Amino acid sequence: MGSLNISNKNIYDQIILGGGVIGLLTAYELALQGCRVALVDKQLFGQESSWSGGGICSPLYPWRHPSCVSRMSVLSQTLYPKLINSLKSSTGIDSEYCQSGLLIKSLADEAAAIQWSKKYQWNIEVKNTNWLARNHSYLNINDSTKKNAPWLWLPDIYQLRNPRFIKALVLYLTNCSNVDLFPNTKNQYWEINNKKIINLKTEHGNLKANQYIAAAGAWTNSITSQWGVVVPIEPVHGQMLLMQPPEDTDIKTIILSDGYYLIPRACGRIVIGSTMVMKGFCKRVDASTQNILLQQACKMVPSLSRGELIAQWSGLRPGMKSGIPWLGRLKNLSNAYIHAGHFRNGLVLAPASARLMRQILLKQKTTIDVNEYQPSNSHDLNQLEKEK
Repeated sequence: MGSLNISNKNIYDQIILGGGVIGLLTAYELALQGCRVALVDKQLFGQESSWSGGGICSPLYPWRHPSCVSRMSVLSQTLYPKLINSLKSSTGIDSEYCQSGLLIKSLADEAAAIQWSKKYQWNIEVKNTNWLARNHSYLNINDSTKKNAPWLWLPDIYQLRNPRFIKALVLYLTNCSNVDLFPNTKNQYWEINNKKIINLKTEHGNLKANQYIAAAGAWTNSITSQWGVVVPIEPVHGQMLLMQPPEDTDIKTIILSDGYYLIPRACGRIVIGSTMVMKGFCKRVDASTQNILLQQACKMVPSLSRGELIAQWSGLRPGMKSGIPWLGRLKNLSNAYIHAGHFRNGLVLAPASARLMRQILLKQKTTIDVNEYQPSNSHDLNQLEKEK
């Protein structure tokens, strides 16, 4: 996979640390610009939250997010179709990108949702119980804080099979002559001098670059702390289930209720998600969470009680209290950058975020204003020691 033979060609334009969807797409964007890029990860690419997420290409409740997240999300929606088609054409891998739509249980902040949809020209329709009964008879439509309350229908929401999308990106980059891939690179030691990263020492040899980008999701601090900076990114544990529904239950759209969702796959199975718990880097799954997810699924669609549970898994999201990802150069080093903190929206924001990161790195005009995504609140380790 990629080149592992480092000789006199060990100097790159950029070295990206972290091979999830953010790192992969950043490498993709830079490669298209002709940059020589190295992508480094301590394990195989895309095996963490990029693999374990649900694949919904929209924030779950988009109007509840900061406006800069909405702008990035809307930009991603415009970039996804061309990206998916290009990857399928070049790799032959179908990411199963499709328009499922999103149906949301009645909400107290319905007015805010409608206002948001007008601001960003996003189609949101209010549907009554008669429409729901005709079009989605499997739903428990009377399970609402207000009986017969309307639901929200977002017909333009897409989804994709994130493991397939990751495979397509990895294969594309493997075939790029100006990209070297270094999975399973356990040993990473940094040489820093005069506020500049000089070298990355690995078991594959010394890797040098003009710019270094930390894009390791929930593990980003394991890199930046070696650079003298702590960033406020914390792992947020989430568990999910995969179910084969009974034959008489044909769910065709994404359903969202009380923060839990059902995602129908092209194969007919249903993804049930997801929980959010702060428990460090523990990825253990448990029976009690399984029961919670099953209860929530049956609360939305009662017939799922007759479904067959196929699998249970977990992932760690790169949580940020602000909910805003960080893109930009770290202040203490002249050639170190961060591209992380996308929380639950890594896949949602990835195309736009990678485009913006490329524009920042290459000093190009940015598609949207990037000031709100700058890592201005990072903490210098030396300063933290003084404050203890």
